[in-house]
Amino acid sequence: FKLYMIQLRKNNIKVLEMKIGKIIKRTEDTVYIGYNNGSFQKSAIENCEFEPKIGDIVHIYEDLVVKLEAKNAAFTYKPKHKIISIEDGLARIQLNTGDELLIPIRELNFQPKLNQLVEIYQDADEIIVLRSKKKRHQLAVAFVMFLNSYSTDKFYVLL
Repeated sequence: FKLYMIQLRKNNIKVLEMKIGKIIKRTEDTVYIGYNNGSFQKSAIENCEFEPKIGDIVHIYEDLVVKLEAKNAAFTYKPKHKIISIEDGLARIQLNTGDELLIPIRELNFQPKLNQLVEIYQDADEIIVLRSKKKRHQLAVAFVMFLNSYSTDKFYVLL
């Protein structure tokens, strides 16, 4: 579905399509907003009606960027890209298309690990690679449910 904002001005009604995205990068004067299709756009920080942080889920309409409250946040990006080798200061990433991307490790904002899933956002000029934030909590809950099927009452879990 698509979300729209209706803007009322003197004798004029304007319907604006709202996009939902996630802040994936921030510089001194710019935020980078990623979309679930892997694209991103840049916006001036002064267009944000809040103090932007990486990971914030936002609505974008025209130049205005508004933070979504956590309970209303609905941004899904399923990473299907995986780091398949790390050598000579380069990370080789297997893309979901079957192609490979070679990126210098120094350009990443995290320490890459073999077989790690990553999010990739791109526009015509730039590629941003982020570590995938898998829900470790969900994994821990599933593991505890599995362990509860045993009759002991003590478990030690390292996550």
